[in-house]
Amino acid sequence: MTTNILFLGMNRISTSLGLAMKNNNDKIKRTGYDPELANMQIALKAGALDLLVEDPKAGVKNADVIIYTLPAGKITEVIRVISPEIKQGCFFVDMNPIGHDTFSQITKLLPDPNAFIAWIPAINPKYMLDCESGPGSAQEDFFHGSQVYIASDFETHPEILKLGNDLSKLAGANPINIEPEELAGILALDHDLPLLISALITSLVTSEPGWNEARKLAGFDFARLSSLLELPENQVLPEAQMIANRRNLQRLINKLMERLSDIRDELDNSESKAIGEVMRNAIIARQVWIKQRETMSWLEQFQDKPGKSGNMVDRLLGKRQK
Repeated sequence: MTTNILFLGMNRISTSLGLAMKNNNDKIKRTGYDPELANMQIALKAGALDLLVEDPKAGVKNADVIIYTLPAGKITEVIRVISPEIKQGCFFVDMNPIGHDTFSQITKLLPDPNAFIAWIPAINPKYMLDCESGPGSAQEDFFHGSQVYIASDFETHPEILKLGNDLSKLAGANPINIEPEELAGILALDHDLPLLISALITSLVTSEPGWNEARKLAGFDFARLSSLLELPENQVLPEAQMIANRRNLQRLINKLMERLSDIRDELDNSESKAIGEVMRNAIIARQVWIKQRETMSWLEQFQDKPGKSGNMVDRLLGKRQK
């Protein structure tokens, strides 16, 4: 029996996952929707999709699994539109960074609140510094050797948890099951706060009177710092994610304000000890993280080798084949 998977949104992440499934097209039918027709066509040409739909509601009617990668800020709006068309037994998987409040909203909007998981992948370390985000930059090994965080409630159906774990292994990644609140805390650290700081500094610098001349000298440093703002997924209602994760974000902002206050006081006293310590510690911390991320030294060796799914697809689809 074929499992119909509908991708709502064709970006680099979803297209890469579609590519990871391409050798199992006898058991999986991959359908894609994106508001931009060009994105769907690129994914189809790359071999990440079998079929395109121009109306998401039409694709939802036949979907056994819905994988959402449209903007995170629009997820509740999209679910309200497609919810009447979602058939019984369909699983909903969100691949966007979402706050705990959004997780709760989604479960209340879906026909089956226990048929939802957040599936948040890390990426293959060799692509970590690559800022491309479109479907044309997708790679079949985009998740190899990395991990996927799978958030669920206590009442989530075991079948969709199994789906999340098997999808991870099919993509060559290690699944890590986690509670929504814990995941929200992690996302505040590595997504929400960096994005907010990038926006604040960019806004501050470009609104200063001296920017008229500074812009002529601005180069790599400023471009790299503000590059987060160029990612399409960070341009559509980014405030929705931050509001949904406000408790964690407020806690981090308070800590940041304390550190900035200490630095300001030291500047008043013409001292440099704390500033130098902050810089040195940050440099070391980044070097350690880059090394760990490149070697994935915190992970155990896989039992299933990436790319060799064997009968993994049968396990993935086992519930429907019975």
